Formats: sequence, C-alpha cells, structure tokens
Amino acid sequence: MKPDAKTKRNPTWTGPVYSEQFSRNNSHVFESPYEFQYFIEQEASMDQFLEKPDYVWATKLLPPVRMDWKDAQYIVASSSPLAIPKSIKKLEAAINEFNADNARPTLGPDYSTIVPLQWLDPAPKKSARPQAPPEDE
Repeated sequence: MKPDAKTKRNPTWTGPVYSEQFSRNNSHVFESPYEFQYFIEQEASMDQFLEKPDYVWATKLLPPVRMDWKDAQYIVASSSPLAIPKSIKKLEAAINEFNADNARPTLGPDYSTIVPLQWLDPAPKKSARPQAPPEDE
C-alpha cells in the first residue's frame, strides 16, 4: 500500500512500526523506527544495493481473531472430506483451541500514518546496480 494525500506523517513516532517490504523472524512489525533502521543497516552491510525505504507505517492494536460456527462451516465446506472432524465435539474443541491461541490483540499496520525515515547514508537507487553486459550474437 502506498501513502496518499490523506496519509498523516508522524516523524516523532517512537512506537512499533510496520514494514510491508521487510520482515524479521516472520514478522513485519519492528519495536521502533530505530530498531527498523538498525535492522536495515545490518542488511545493507551485506547487500550494497539494498534500497532503504523512505517510510514505514505506524502500528495500531488489531482486535483478536475469533472463529465461530460460520467460519468453521466455511472451512469445512472448502476442505476435503478427510479434513472434516469426525464429531461436533472435536470441531467445537478445535474452535475453542483456535480462539484461545488468538485471544490477544496483535499489532498491525495503521495505514493512516507513515513514519518518515531519515538515513545518514542513503543506499543507491536501483539504477546503480551493475548491469550484465549484453551478450554477443
């Protein structure tokens, strides 16, 4: 997603940030803009042509994900017959287990606010990456 004219800019944001392009430990959420920039600097030390982003998204708490019977019916209808639990009790237990595992709110992107990033040493643009010479015919 790209920011538009309505997107707020918050250069003083110090809370968790979200990057669509980069992830660490299977998460796109970083503890702070500083932590994100540190991560990118480490990555850039291994890839001199890494493009450093101009911004990341602020984050917000997302409500817990809950499953109910309608969700279960959809999953069962779109699954193979082998994936259907053998009893209602097993299905109810699976729903309860899913809801317990997902009971906490999670952090996700706040697409209304970007956090502009300032780099001391910006990485080169894509055009700076060396190109392979054309092959002779």
